[in-house]
Amino acid sequence: MKPSRPLRALLLSLACTAALAAQAQTAPRIDIPAGDLAAALDVYARQSGTQLVYRADQLKGARTPGVKGQAASPQALDALLKGSGYRAQRDASGAVVIVPQAAAKPAAAAPPRRAPRRPRRHRPWPMTPRSPICRPCKSPDRGSRALRWKGLRRSP
Repeated sequence: MKPSRPLRALLLSLACTAALAAQAQTAPRIDIPAGDLAAALDVYARQSGTQLVYRADQLKGARTPGVKGQAASPQALDALLKGSGYRAQRDASGAVVIVPQAAAKPAAAAPPRRAPRRPRRHRPWPMTPRSPICRPCKSPDRGSRALRWKGLRRSP
C-alpha cells in the first residue's frame, strides 16, 4: 500500500526536525584554559572554526583568563580576550581581527582662553560721488523705449 502525500510530507518534516535537533546538540563547546593569549586564540580558532587574524609578536606576553563550557560564539571570544588589553573587531567577510584596545583618552584640557575682543567701531559704507541714474524714456525718432541718462543733454 502506497502512503498518501500528506503522510509523506509529515514524515519528511519530522526527519528534518530531528536532523536539526541533532545538529544543535553537536554545536562545538569552547574549553580553553587560562594562559598565553596567542596559544589560546589558536585553540579557539580550531574549536570554533572561526578565522582569526592577529600578529603573534604583538600578543607576546599577553594572558587570558580562559573560557570553559561556552558555545562557540562572539561572546566566548570576548570572554577569552577579557582583561588582556585586546578586542575582537569583526570584518564583513567573516574574519575576526584581534586589535589592541584603545587606550582611555585623558581628559581634554580646556582650550586656552582668548583675550576679550574689543568692540568694533561701526564704519558706514564709503560715500561715493553721485552717479548718473538711467531712466527709461521714449525716443523721439522711433517711438520705442530707450534709456536716457538723467542730467546729460543731447548735443546737437
